[in-house]
Amino acid sequence: MQHEQKEDILEFVKEKFGKRLTEEIAGMRVEMRQEISELRVEMHKNQANSLKWMIGFWITQIGVIKGLLIAFLKY
Repeated sequence: MQHEQKEDILEFVKEKFGKRLTEEIAGMRVEMRQEISELRVEMHKNQANSLKWMIGFWITQIGVIKGLLIAFLKY
């Protein structure tokens, strides 16, 4: 009788633990997906900002080179 009760209690605890573990893992997956989504948005913003600065840098460089060529070709 005690052995059966012990097995029933162990089975109940295992089921409860398994259910709780499944719930916690599911919750963590949702949180991780949100974090990854936020990280992707931030990465895209940083990439756009870097591209803006790169374009500005190259336009400036082209202007400087053009100015130098005009200056050297006039002499």
